[in-house]
Amino acid sequence: MSASIKNIAKRGLVSMATVKGVVENIITKTDQRGKEFNVVRVNGQGYFDWNGNVAKAQVKEGDTVEMNVGAGQYPRIYEIKKLQSSAPVQAALPNMTSVIDKRQCQIIRMAALKAAAELMQNEKLLSQPNWAEQTIEIARQFEKWIKEGG
Repeated sequence: MSASIKNIAKRGLVSMATVKGVVENIITKTDQRGKEFNVVRVNGQGYFDWNGNVAKAQVKEGDTVEMNVGAGQYPRIYEIKKLQSSAPVQAALPNMTSVIDKRQCQIIRMAALKAAAELMQNEKLLSQPNWAEQTIEIARQFEKWIKEGG
């Protein structure tokens, strides 16, 4: 934590926390005055960067980061740093089960299986000896596609 951030925290001006995790996404927005800012999603929570800290640290989606953030409705990023070099985004993202609750995963899985079964209803495909395994494999591909955001 930098000296200026320590001073802010010591004086009790802002309740500070340290957050570590993988950057799930970064969204650039514009405030009412036309100034751009970033919303960085880490561990399922959005953090707000009004000072360009994300750009200065060259952080991008998939990076593992440590941030000093303020509390509140719009938690502000005071400092952010990369903890490791970038890995491919899909490899660095958390397991979807931790992001999407189990019920949602079951719903996604059932929808994918239903879509695959409808696709496999063709008589020629049903007559193949391994139609069930093919249906399940197609369902897995649909499920992966849904969880990765299409």
